[in-house]
Amino acid sequence: MMAIYARASAARDAARRSLHLSCYQQLQRTKAMDQARNVEKIVTRFKNRVRGN
Repeated sequence: MMAIYARASAARDAARRSLHLSCYQQLQRTKAMDQARNVEKIVTRFKNRVRGN
């Protein structure tokens, strides 16, 4: 009985770990996308300034 319980708890821990990892990866991905957007904004602003002068 204890072996079944231990196996179930190990499976639950692994599932929780993989879920946490995917959440962390999604967070990193959105952070990278935000940084790319900021860079694009800065580049377009710089191009507009160069064109204006």
